Amino acid sequence: MFSNSIALVSTNDRDWFSRMRVLMRQAGLKETRPFPKSRESLTQFRNGPLPFVFVDASLSADEVREVFAAVRTHAELPVRFLPIIVLSRSREAQIILHHIELGCDDIVTMPLTAAALLERLKRQVAGVRDYFQTESYFGPDRRRHELGRTGTREDRGSGDHPFRHFTIERSAQHGISVIGSQMHRPSTEQIVLPV
Repeated sequence: MFSNSIALVSTNDRDWFSRMRVLMRQAGLKETRPFPKSRESLTQFRNGPLPFVFVDASLSADEVREVFAAVRTHAELPVRFLPIIVLSRSREAQIILHHIELGCDDIVTMPLTAAALLERLKRQVAGVRDYFQTESYFGPDRRRHELGRTGTREDRGSGDHPFRHFTIERSAQHGISVIGSQMHRPSTEQIVLPV
């Protein structure tokens, strides 16, 4: 299914990268490369077979933010929707929530079998997906994950702030299609109903 897909892995651990290369090959991906140093290099992935971005959760907070920013703020719209999958050796709720709030598509705890990885990758191409862009978030629809998130409901977007809603579809062979985009703006006037 993913025989033409490339795994772009962001890590500083060479041994871990080598193990990931074996795991990705066993899961059926074409090849594994280090995540590119240059944001412009991601432009090559705006069309064609779908690549996957894998982030080592043990990277520093700054390094993780750089990877997310390189993808989610890219000049080419389809690149912004590349699936970002965080690979973590820890199941700590704080680590998981942190990456969810950065806009990851999935977070997988290690160790992981090739069969389990393949099932997680299949989820990334199953059906239409909703993404939201606010002032502080760009990523998949996380409204079903309200419980346990930090901040107030207003901080997370209760409709009082502008946001853009994207509808996308991913194909292992053809990459990403943006089906729709709609800007939502809060009403400028509050309507007061008579008592």
